[in-house]
Amino acid sequence: MKATGRTSYGTKVWEFPEASSIKIREIVNRARGEDFGVSYQVIIPTRVTGRERLRRQFAELKTAKEFAESQYKGKEEFGSQYFDLDGKKLREVQIALSELPEGHSIIDAVREYSKSLKKKKKDPIVIKDAVDLYLEKSKQLNKRPRTIEDLRYRLNIFCSAFGDWKIDTIVSTDLQNWLNDQSRLSARSLRNFRNTVRTFLNWAKKQKYINENPATEVELPSIDWKPPVILTIKESKKLFEVAESEERYRELIPFLALSAFAGLRTAEINRLRWESINLKRKLVTIGVDQAKKRRLRTVELLPNAIAWLKTCQSRVGDVTPRNFYHRIAKLRADAGFGHWKGDKANALRHSFGSYDFALHEDSAKTASKLGHKADDDQLFDHYRSLVDKDQAKAYFKIKPKVKNGRL
Repeated sequence: MKATGRTSYGTKVWEFPEASSIKIREIVNRARGEDFGVSYQVIIPTRVTGRERLRRQFAELKTAKEFAESQYKGKEEFGSQYFDLDGKKLREVQIALSELPEGHSIIDAVREYSKSLKKKKKDPIVIKDAVDLYLEKSKQLNKRPRTIEDLRYRLNIFCSAFGDWKIDTIVSTDLQNWLNDQSRLSARSLRNFRNTVRTFLNWAKKQKYINENPATEVELPSIDWKPPVILTIKESKKLFEVAESEERYRELIPFLALSAFAGLRTAEINRLRWESINLKRKLVTIGVDQAKKRRLRTVELLPNAIAWLKTCQSRVGDVTPRNFYHRIAKLRADAGFGHWKGDKANALRHSFGSYDFALHEDSAKTASKLGHKADDDQLFDHYRSLVDKDQAKAYFKIKPKVKNGRL
C-alpha cells in the first residue's frame, strides 16, 4: 500500500481502500516529551458516514486496514445507515455474544444489566473525566508528586485508547486486547500498566461508577527472574576515582557513597538533607517524608562511607546538588558507563545489597538497611550467591585517597 501523502509533521497518509475517501494517518505516540513508536488513525469523512466524521486509532497498521476495509464494505452493503451501528457497538455485540452462557440471548443480558443499573448511585462518567477525579483525589491523599506523575503518565496512555468511553462499558477483553497490542513493552512494564489501571478501576468501583473491576480478569505473561545488575569492584573503584579526581563531580560523592555503601534509594537521597547525617554517631536517618514507604529508619554508616562523606567541602543543605540527574549521567559516561539506564538503573543500591549480604550472611539485617521487611524472600532471592565474602570485604574497603580530610 503506497502512501498518498504526508502530514505537516512528515508522517504518512494513505487512502484505503483505494478510491474510498477513507484515510489512514500515521501518528507519532508522544508522552512526557518522548516519542515511543507510531499508531494509525482511520478517518472516515462525513461524505461517507452521512453524519459526523468517524475516527479510530490502532496500534498496528494491519488492524487499521482491517477496520477501514470493514467500514467500507458495510457502507457499500447498507449505505450510510450502516454507521448508525458503529464499529464500537458492533464490537460490543460480538463480545456480548461470545460471553453469553449457552441458552441465553442478548435480550436476557440487557434485562439483567438493567437490574444492575438500579444498584448504582452515580450516573456513568467517561474514563478521562474519571481519571482526572482520581488524580485529584490522589493529590488530596498526599501521594508524592513523583507517584502522581507516574500515575498521570500511565493513565494518559490508557486514556489515549479509552478516554472517551463510558467507564461502565469497558470489559476485561478490551483491556486484554489493549495490553496485548503494547508489544513494545516488557513483561514488567505491562504488569505495571495493568496494576495502575486496576488500582484506578478499584477506586471507580468504590465510587459506584462500576459494579465490577474488569482489570482483575486480565492475564499477563510471567516475569522471568533475573539477577540484579551490580558493579564489580573494579567498576565501583572507577566510578569513585573519576568523581574524586574531577572537581566538577565532587558534589556527587555523597550520592555515590550513600547509594553504594549504605543502600539508600536515589529518591531518598534526593530528599535528604545533611542534618539527617550524623558522622559522629555513624548514622543516617531516613525520615517519613524521605523514605519510599514513609517509614522512619536509620542506617548505620560503614567506615568507608564515612570516609567518603568527610571529603565533602560543604555539609549543609541538600545532599545532592542542582542538576543532579544531568551531572550524574555525565559522571557515569566519563567513568565508562555509556548505557546506565535499564538493568543498571539501580546498580549502586543492588551492589550494596549484594556485598552486604555476602559479608554478613544476614538477610534480615540487609533487608532492614535497604528498607525492606525482615522476612522479604525476594531480597534473599535477589542477592544470594552474586558475590563472595572476600569480594565483599574488598568492596567495603574502597576509600578516598585523602583520609580523614576534605579534598
